[in-house]
Amino acid sequence: HKAASRTMQDLIVGSTVAVVWAMLTVADAAMIYVMDPVSSLGRQAWKAIRRRKVIEPPKKVLVLGSSFAGLTIRNELHGDEFDVTLVDRKDYFEYTPGILRCVVQPNKAEELCAKIQPPRNGRFVKGEVWSVGTNSAQIRIGDSELQDMPFDYCVIAIGSEYRAPWKTGPGAASLEERAASWEGERARLEQAKSVIIIGAGLVGVELAGEVAAACPGKVVTLVDRAAGVCEGMPAKARNHVQQWLKRMGVRMVLGRSLRSFDDKGCELDDGTSLQADLVFPCLGVKASGGGLHGSLGEAADAGGAIRVDGCLQVEGRPGVFAVGDVMRHASAELKMGHTAEMNAHVVAHSIRNMARGLPPLAYPEALAGKGMPTPRIACISLGPVRCRYFDVLIYVMF
Repeated sequence: HKAASRTMQDLIVGSTVAVVWAMLTVADAAMIYVMDPVSSLGRQAWKAIRRRKVIEPPKKVLVLGSSFAGLTIRNELHGDEFDVTLVDRKDYFEYTPGILRCVVQPNKAEELCAKIQPPRNGRFVKGEVWSVGTNSAQIRIGDSELQDMPFDYCVIAIGSEYRAPWKTGPGAASLEERAASWEGERARLEQAKSVIIIGAGLVGVELAGEVAAACPGKVVTLVDRAAGVCEGMPAKARNHVQQWLKRMGVRMVLGRSLRSFDDKGCELDDGTSLQADLVFPCLGVKASGGGLHGSLGEAADAGGAIRVDGCLQVEGRPGVFAVGDVMRHASAELKMGHTAEMNAHVVAHSIRNMARGLPPLAYPEALAGKGMPTPRIACISLGPVRCRYFDVLIYVMF
């Protein structure tokens, strides 16, 4: 009896397997016919499946500027959802925080600069932004007339302006031109026996360190109206920098305002005149929003900064964002390369959200948490010492 029962069970299982196998074979044959790229029906079905994730045309994203923030947007908004156009007047990226080394070591620029690579899902345009509207921007490419570039979303990441040679100007639109400019600065430094550096902020202090370490025979004078170097930094950091500069023989004239300066010296508020063979001004940073020719209206202030709301959107223009040095946000965070990247990271996610019908993210809450500011971190290089070693100061201030 048990043997007959087992035989019946085996028969039922075998029959079931045979039926399922036959059904799968029929289904497989049907799929081969439908999916066969050679047949007309198969090609249509195949294309439809490949396009299943992109129902609508890709959103046009226009990124103005290709430094820390602009490249972060380029890297994060990849994929078929977006058509990204990256615009900059120069065709290379320059690592600004390390660029002061090029005054004493021009070939260092080869390590700090790289050609801009176009987005995987878009293009790079070498041109200069002229104006930004609500859904298009005007770009001048070479000597041509202004060209309209439409967008669904625009990210203004055009940074800030600073005195040459610390930031690139119109005369350094290519890597070759930029390299030539550093060779020129090095030649001027070699010919000078004395140097005045005006401004004892981060740029002035780092430059003083570079020159004092690389050219120990030169007289280096650092001038600033502030009572100490690196105003705004924690006291321990300021003291460390000041003592290091003293050990390197840098003369510091602090707490004295300037009446004027030129390429041979400066005059202080009490009439004292300081003379040198070479003068490096390290002051006067300014947001680049003024170069948009009033197209943003009241969103751009008199100093060139672009006011943004809590989501880094330009006031009154929800499809336009501003990030990095060019924008002014209620957080009043430090203007650094890494903070520009944090701005861009949040904006990239906001654009993805908005493209899917979701709200943009709040800044800096989306990164730091509710009620928390972004970390205030800075790294100061005080020049190369003992050949391969660096005296570097890192401070964190919350």
